[in-house]
Amino acid sequence: MRRIKALVIIFCFLTLIAMTNSCDKNSDSSSFMYLIKVDSIKIPDHIKANTPFEIIPYGIVGINLCYSFSHFKAEKLNNLIVVESWGKYYSTSGVCADALADFEGNKLSITLAEAGNYYIRMKRQDGTFLERQLTVE
Repeated sequence: MRRIKALVIIFCFLTLIAMTNSCDKNSDSSSFMYLIKVDSIKIPDHIKANTPFEIIPYGIVGINLCYSFSHFKAEKLNNLIVVESWGKYYSTSGVCADALADFEGNKLSITLAEAGNYYIRMKRQDGTFLERQLTVE
């Protein structure tokens, strides 16, 4: 009976040590959000009102696979639509797969209700914008 108690105590002690050392999130991890530099965007020239259309960005999201696309942020101001593409860097060990990260098919779908000429502005890291015009009929 003493042998079983000793084994249980040793097992619990080893389990506690393993749990406290294996999930230390602060030791070598780093994470941050960043604005992705978009090289180009694809949008239609003309659409019909109340019909969704897609903004397809192209560019390198990151220099390795610790970088990934996170989300779009879009703001409509009258006939101007400003879009930001956000990425996230996350590494737990400092070792990242050696490949370029891209948008992986992520695109933004928008619906415009009113006819008119609209300007789509994609914000870049350096504060400049890619701008395209869109006519809504």
